[in-house]
Amino acid sequence: MAQTLGRVRLYAVSGILCTTLVVGLNILLLSVFRLGITGYVLSNVLSVYAAGSLIGASILMAASKLIMRFLAAPDYFEAWHYAPVLILAAVVACLGSFFSSVYVSEKHSTATLVTTVAGAVTNIAGNALLIPAWGAIGAAIATFFSYLVIFIARAIHSRKLLRIHWGVLRFTISMAVLFMQCYFVENEQLLLSIDCCIAMIALHFWPLQKALKSGILEILLSKMHRE
Repeated sequence: MAQTLGRVRLYAVSGILCTTLVVGLNILLLSVFRLGITGYVLSNVLSVYAAGSLIGASILMAASKLIMRFLAAPDYFEAWHYAPVLILAAVVACLGSFFSSVYVSEKHSTATLVTTVAGAVTNIAGNALLIPAWGAIGAAIATFFSYLVIFIARAIHSRKLLRIHWGVLRFTISMAVLFMQCYFVENEQLLLSIDCCIAMIALHFWPLQKALKSGILEILLSKMHRE
């Protein structure tokens, strides 16, 4: 029982990193949607938001062991093993939140409830299957898949409400890079993990630059000024 409780505490401590990422990005997201921006501009917002999520996650993964050394007490330092998977889940949660905000802006809040329930069912099933075999890391993997179900469902369905363009191929490659980085971090291959960070920045540099050149910052600032 004591060992199980210890693992639960480690899992909770490692969750602090992914919570930091989610909260920071969602504050930005809520500010944007309050401005009533849609269409082309919103597609550029998604480009910036996705780039920030994925690059931020990659950097946090690479630094997770160092961060946990300062963040957690010595007894909970081993929580860094769970952090990469939870950070991966946080990225998908952030992107799922973006499309949830589309539901809010288009007054389709029921879809948010339905997709959340689907994610909860996936999480419960995943925990039942994975925790007995893999323990706390199994719970982290189940969390990732639950957020992935929510994100995919919302990304597909929200296109019927609002036309948002985003790079599916680039996102798929980015997730593959993060999966590889999870492996490198777990095996303490720091240089390869840093290479993944560089690859992630390179993947999103052009779309991020293009979105910023489109004048999105000026549009957001002008609308905020009028508010």
